[in-house]
Amino acid sequence: MATANLTSTVSSTITLDGRTYSLSKTTTVSNMTNVFQTRMTIGTSATDVLAFAAAAAAGTLTDLDYMMLVNHDTTNFCTITIKVTGGDTSFFKLTAGAVFLLFNRSLDVNTTGAAFAAFNNINEIEITFDTASGDIELLAAFG
Repeated sequence: MATANLTSTVSSTITLDGRTYSLSKTTTVSNMTNVFQTRMTIGTSATDVLAFAAAAAAGTLTDLDYMMLVNHDTTNFCTITIKVTGGDTSFFKLTAGAVFLLFNRSLDVNTTGAAFAAFNNINEIEITFDTASGDIELLAAFG
């Protein structure tokens, strides 16, 4: 099977009161063998965009080394719902035009404010737009 390196670059610059602040980071994720990319219109009801299982299928991956999710809407935010093994769930607000990155599928969710316990695997990612349908784009890869 062919392999490739994935390169992700994030760069931010702001000039405030005549002073420029900037930060840039390029990350290379090596030996990627599987890539999934989709652009879809999502409504105001939760829609599965990515799942994980033992066998790969359409929209279902066996692992995750990189994910970039883009909210292409110009006014509407979307909620990213991330479910982990064991039933815990996390929610992230992705504002219009914003980007969300993951570099693995490990997450610990704690609702009591207790100390870190253990990472669990993300097993599903859903998107819900707030007030009207919007477009998202997703690029995921693993090796």
